[in-house]
Amino acid sequence: MPDPPRYVKRNAEDLSLAGADLIALIEQVTAKGGCFRLEVWGSSMHPCVRERDIVLLGKVDAEMGRLPLGTIVAYHLNHSVLVVHRIIDHFADNYLTKGDYCLDPDGWVAPENILARVVAIERQGRPVKRAGLGGERLLIAKLSRRGLLVPLLNCTLLRRIISS
Repeated sequence: MPDPPRYVKRNAEDLSLAGADLIALIEQVTAKGGCFRLEVWGSSMHPCVRERDIVLLGKVDAEMGRLPLGTIVAYHLNHSVLVVHRIIDHFADNYLTKGDYCLDPDGWVAPENILARVVAIERQGRPVKRAGLGGERLLIAKLSRRGLLVPLLNCTLLRRIISS
C-alpha cells in the first residue's frame, strides 16, 4: 500500500498536515510565541471540544512550572501521532491525560512530549464560552479521573451547562 500524502491542499486557505510534519510545525509556531490553529477531528473531547472545532494552541512556558490539572494539551506519541486531551493527574514530572468522553486514560505523558496547551476554542467561527478552559477545568479533571465524567455527560443538564 502506498504511503499517505504528507500534506493535502484542500483550498486556497487550508493546508492539511499529518504526523511528524504537523508536530514539527506546531513546535515551531508555538516556540516563537504564536498560536497554532488546529481543526479537531474525533469526539474524544466532546462536548467541550467537538469535531470540526478549531483549537488555538499556545506555548507551554518552562516558567509556568507544572501545568495545572484540567489543562487541555496537545502532545505527540513518538513524533507521529498528535493527541489533544485533558490533564487529569500528575506524578513527578509526568502527566496523565484523558479525553473528556473517554472511559480510560491515555497513559502517562512526559513533559517533553507536550507541544502546546489549548488557549481558546472556536466553533463555527465563534469563540466557545464555558469550553472547559476556565475554573470548571479542575472539576472536569477530577470527575474524569474518578470515572464519573462520561456518565455525567450523558445527563442532559450537565451537557447543556458545559457545552452552552
